[in-house]
Amino acid sequence: MRNILFIVAVSGSLLAACNQTGFTVNGTNERVTEGKAYLITLLNDFSKGDTIATSPIVEGAFTFTGKVEGVQPAMITFEGSQSAVRPIFLENAVFAVNIGKSPSIEGRTVKAPGTPSSVTGGGPVQQVYSPYFDLQQAGGLKSNELQMAYFSTEDPAARDSIRQLLAQFQQGLDAKEQELIAANPDSYATAFQVFIKSQQDNLEQLKEKLGQLGENARASNFGQLIAKRVQTLESVAIGQVAPDFKLATPEGDTLSLHGITAKVKLIDFWASWCGPCRAENPNVVAAYAEYHPKGLEILGVSLDSDRDKWIEAIAKDNLTWKHGSDLQFWSAAPAKLYGVNSIPHTLLLDAENRIIAKNLRGDALKAKLAELLD
Repeated sequence: MRNILFIVAVSGSLLAACNQTGFTVNGTNERVTEGKAYLITLLNDFSKGDTIATSPIVEGAFTFTGKVEGVQPAMITFEGSQSAVRPIFLENAVFAVNIGKSPSIEGRTVKAPGTPSSVTGGGPVQQVYSPYFDLQQAGGLKSNELQMAYFSTEDPAARDSIRQLLAQFQQGLDAKEQELIAANPDSYATAFQVFIKSQQDNLEQLKEKLGQLGENARASNFGQLIAKRVQTLESVAIGQVAPDFKLATPEGDTLSLHGITAKVKLIDFWASWCGPCRAENPNVVAAYAEYHPKGLEILGVSLDSDRDKWIEAIAKDNLTWKHGSDLQFWSAAPAKLYGVNSIPHTLLLDAENRIIAKNLRGDALKAKLAELLD
């Protein structure tokens, strides 16, 4: 599964950005004290673009200078480190960046929450974006603190209380984010923030946020990407006919979704490298053994890129149903067609390929299959 880590917080006073003929980014890094720092543009799909400035890191300090036209989203990375600050909304203004201490992690357990990073100053777009990042950083730090508390006790009641605290805290962050969107509906920064959250929001949440954006924000590249995702999710909503696709099978043949005949079909997006997928496979195997004779068929759509590992996982997990993959990882055509950005992800279809349920697992899947096929 993909995880996106934004190691940045926004705090402090804003520096004047008037009468700047270019940009200056003054930075300090508490994690990396020597080597090189890179300022890299971000493309419309948020992938890396060109390196537009480099700087030596001397006793943790670095400086970038240059000039941009308009607003250019960028990120800062560091030689030999996974630390990053993204995005910086470059305008011809003065920025100050500090990278705080990393959280201390052993295995999957946080031992110390780390300290916040910060970005201050910048132009109008960065200044609008700063509170959004502030909320993200607050959420990350609170999550680390509560995880430390969670794993420090084995008391079920205490752990349940901690889970509730985290849920309440997240609700508070979401409410504050909604206030920021309402206060800055036509900002490029708001369009970007809604785009980033679009990977987590469901269709109704996303449509609501898109409706809040002003004309300029909707016309921006990020606004257009949000609108495109809304269209994708609408096309695969419950009640819609599942879009057809074709994939190569492990045997080298080609199969299509609509070419599979069954009373009920399950599309199972998974991958050999996906731990939660592999953990869920025994439940799917049991459901298939019980309901395949009654009319269930499964199409496993793998997001693998390694053919051998894909085929090995099919055999090891005893996945005896139909399989297909284009071996394109997250760029797999069916994943894009269905707006899949996390796995496992499943869709249950009727005999006419109409979507009747999504993301049913374990007992919930068996209960729905019993309703449809018993």
